[in-house]
Amino acid sequence: MIMIRIFLVFYFFSLKTLASAPSSANTSNQEFNLRAFYKIASFNTMAEVKYRSNEKRTDETFYTFGGRFRLFQNLKFGAFYQLAKGARHDEDWVLQNNRWTWRNTEQRQEDNIIVEITPKFLLDFLPGERWVFNFRISGKQNLFNDNITLLTRPGLSFYWFKNGSPYMNFYLQHEIYFPLNYGRDTIYQRWTYLGMMYHFNKTVKMSPFLSFGFEKWSHTDDFQQRTGQTYNIKENFNNIGVSLIFIL
Repeated sequence: MIMIRIFLVFYFFSLKTLASAPSSANTSNQEFNLRAFYKIASFNTMAEVKYRSNEKRTDETFYTFGGRFRLFQNLKFGAFYQLAKGARHDEDWVLQNNRWTWRNTEQRQEDNIIVEITPKFLLDFLPGERWVFNFRISGKQNLFNDNITLLTRPGLSFYWFKNGSPYMNFYLQHEIYFPLNYGRDTIYQRWTYLGMMYHFNKTVKMSPFLSFGFEKWSHTDDFQQRTGQTYNIKENFNNIGVSLIFIL
């Protein structure tokens, strides 16, 4: 009887010991984007495949379909459906085989609905008169877990023309994710993009880029109830990527 009690005490102590938060990480990843546009009057349709190869977690793939409609000369409205594979959320830190670990989401599919509005302005007062500023504001609802996210993405681009047509452009963009009904932070993700786009012709463009950002993870109520612990960590990213774009 004494041995059973000792075993039970040791067992429950072990569960508490094994209960731990996910660790912070600094990773270098690769991203590949394939994007196609087809314009019908003022409506510009888009199909996109985005693949992110992650060094220390499940790879992610996003399939996005939809388009943008020009409301005014400097204002566009967009609506998209997105299928995501490999996405990770706070509730994916789970207890498996008496250990806390990230759930494998490589084959899990999630449906997202995205709407956006983008004002765009030519900054002709800057040197060269070829600077363009835009400020994209997006709302995203994940139908898998009902997470709602507000995204803001201001961007500045400089266009280099050759023989009267765009030859190259350079851009700087900054994207922030604000979780509206989930998480424990005001900002969930933050990204900075620095890149250039080479225009082979009117149909084909290629854009290599660098991106730097972070993603935050915080404890769920289930984790806190089971372990009595809390956590709030940050995963930092330094990514390199390339986009191939077709204007059909």
